[in-house]
Amino acid sequence: MIIMGSLIHLLNLAFSLIYYVVVAGILLSMARQFVRARWLRHEIVDVIIRATEAICAPFRRMLRKVGLPLAPIDISPLLAIMCIQLAFRILVSLLLMLPS
Repeated sequence: MIIMGSLIHLLNLAFSLIYYVVVAGILLSMARQFVRARWLRHEIVDVIIRATEAICAPFRRMLRKVGLPLAPIDISPLLAIMCIQLAFRILVSLLLMLPS
C-alpha cells in the first residue's frame, strides 16, 4: 500500500506541474500583450509559453473542427486543464482499484 500511495503522490506531482505550467503560460502570454518588461522575454518564459501552446494546440484544433470560434476568448486552456484533472482522477481511481 505504501508503493501505491507513493505512486499516487508522484502522479499528483506530475499532473500538478502540468497544471501550473498551463496556468503560468496563460498568464505570461497575457502579460506579454500588455506589458513590455524585459523579464517577459526571458528564455524560461518562452519555454513555459511553448509548453502551454503544445498542451493547448490539440484542443484548439478540436474547437475549430467543431466550429466554435476562438476569438475573442480562447477556451482551449480551460479544456486542457479540465482534461488534465479528469485524467488524474481516472488514473488514481484505476490505481485504487488494483489489488494490493
